[in-house]
Amino acid sequence: MSGSRPLPARLAVLLLPLTVVVAGCQLVTGPKAEFTLEPGTGADEATLAEAARIIEGRMAAADVKGGSADVDGGAVVVRVPEGRLNGELTALLTVPGRLELRPVRERADAGETRRPFSAVECSSPIPVPPGTEGVVCVAGPGAADGDKLLVGPVAVDNVGIDKAEVVILEYDPNARAVVLTLDRAGGRAFAELTGRLACEPPGSPRREVAIVLDGVVINNPPVAEDVACGIGIVGGQVQVNALEELEATRLAALAANGPLPVVLRPRPVK
Repeated sequence: MSGSRPLPARLAVLLLPLTVVVAGCQLVTGPKAEFTLEPGTGADEATLAEAARIIEGRMAAADVKGGSADVDGGAVVVRVPEGRLNGELTALLTVPGRLELRPVRERADAGETRRPFSAVECSSPIPVPPGTEGVVCVAGPGAADGDKLLVGPVAVDNVGIDKAEVVILEYDPNARAVVLTLDRAGGRAFAELTGRLACEPPGSPRREVAIVLDGVVINNPPVAEDVACGIGIVGGQVQVNALEELEATRLAALAANGPLPVVLRPRPVK
């Protein structure tokens, strides 16, 4: 990880078992399909309005043209063009979508018996509270089943992200990356984080940044050796490499628009 070159391509697979179909051209007008999302707990009008705004942002990022989300009767009513409504899209719109950058403290495999690693089951990961240290599981290619990381408190989350863009990697036209542009506060926090990690010796897990989505690590690249100790990566951009096109679209949609302020579940069809 450096300010002038992409992050090392290690792994970049999201924990969501879904595929977002990206269409090149869609009509804005035409028949609509409709479904209702209900809050898992009580939510006021303002909270639901914020959730509707985030859902519309995710639909736009996934190229669902003509989609809308409105608050009605204590729930969020989502309308999408016919043909776009499916379980994959519903999952994209209802997943929490909390993206976090955290410092790595230590690595462990599935056979680790020491606490706190032994207390975490990767079959049912639980997000670590933002301001605390805790164990998270690693997902995706390159990670063995049960691999875990002990991570520190959140340094940057969705709030610090201004926008997320999908780009084609020059050295591999079939691969994609997501460039996260941070706001001023997020950029300062990222520089502070990477400046601190750059003081750790090369090869140490304590030099790595864990990119965590909804409690699961999707990447943990090391800070490049040319990053200065105490200064870090400036410029306010983070690049996540080695993504397939649909994975990149999904990550960008979640990074720039989430997390949802309330748990939402589809209302059963009677």
